[in-house]
Amino acid sequence: MLDRRGFLLGGVTLVASQPSSASPVAISLDPARWQIGPIIRGKSYSPGMPSQPTAASSGWSFNFPTQDGVHYVTTSLSNPLMVHGEVKIRFSIAGPGRLVPTQGDPPARMRLFLHRRGDDWSGVGAYEFYRWWSVNNVVLAAGKYELAAPLVPNQWFSVFGKRGDHPAADGQFAAAVADLHAVGQTFGGMFAGHGVFAVDGPSRFTLESYEIA
Repeated sequence: MLDRRGFLLGGVTLVASQPSSASPVAISLDPARWQIGPIIRGKSYSPGMPSQPTAASSGWSFNFPTQDGVHYVTTSLSNPLMVHGEVKIRFSIAGPGRLVPTQGDPPARMRLFLHRRGDDWSGVGAYEFYRWWSVNNVVLAAGKYELAAPLVPNQWFSVFGKRGDHPAADGQFAAAVADLHAVGQTFGGMFAGHGVFAVDGPSRFTLESYEIA
């Protein structure tokens, strides 16, 4: 059974960092390398959305749909992360639309996302710890934002809401970071990846930078 749940934990923190001696890894903003989905066994779970964002003057962008919603936007990694301190992105939202979650209680939020290689999307057994969402998040409204999350276990939570320092998750966050398939962001409300859409007018999301520093 497909399980895309990620429960809302913690409050909003727009800047959080830990020192790192590694050089920053700038993730490509070529829209052809990003996927709007998830797309599982040929089915998109962001219905009505294109499979990829479109090029913008700085990065890429998409328009929020008017129903159901955009769920995951991710890009595959060609190399392992090795040792880094945090994930950090800059983005903007423009337009008069009001953003609402597809499922669960408002407000609509965006979180950073890490995806371990080999996930079967069930959330069962060990697969509970193959997808991770940042505790830090942004409540979505028009404006310019920076969101950062340190790559430490207690700043990320898994499919059923367990943080990486939970006893049941011992070692699982580190294993995921060491074997990442993709990174990106997800959109939802109390369920982190269950979608966001716009009402009362259009709304456009633009990603300006994505960095692992």
